[in-house]
Formats: sequence, C-alpha cells, structure tokens
Amino acid sequence: MPCVWNPYAIENPESGLPFSDASAWELICRIIGECPEGFRQLKLQKPAGLVAFETVYTLPNHVRVYIKIQLFQGKAHGRSFHIANKE
Repeated sequence: MPCVWNPYAIENPESGLPFSDASAWELICRIIGECPEGFRQLKLQKPAGLVAFETVYTLPNHVRVYIKIQLFQGKAHGRSFHIANKE
C-alpha cells in the first residue's frame, strides 16, 4: 500500500515545530470539520477498488500540504501527509 506519511518534515505554523502524527490528525479533523467538500473522493489502485479522500491544504505560512486518508473497516488511515508537489 503506497504511503508517504511525513508530517515531521513540515513546520506547523501554530507551534514553529514540525508536525507530529497527533498534530497532523488534528489538522485533518479541523479541515474536515470546516470544509468537508474540500476533499475529493478517489478510487485507489492499491489496494484496488478501495476509496480514499484527498486534498491540498495551504497552511497560514503558505506551505501547501497534500493529504490523503483512507476509510477502511470503520477507521480512518493516513496515507499521505507531505508538502504538495508543484502543479
């Protein structure tokens, strides 16, 4: 299952420290609460046919973060949290 979960490489503008797993999830939950339509649903290739949700979110310090979460067996799993590639 491809995964690039690297919140530790991104500065959290609220603290000035790198994101942790917990602060990454806090951000994800806040984004979902504020703007759930900001996440795009997609079907995964690995594992085939499962559903995930992705977004690119711009932090207050203008860093763009790519986030992808997968819902599986009633739980949310972090698939991606890293600096977004240039478009």
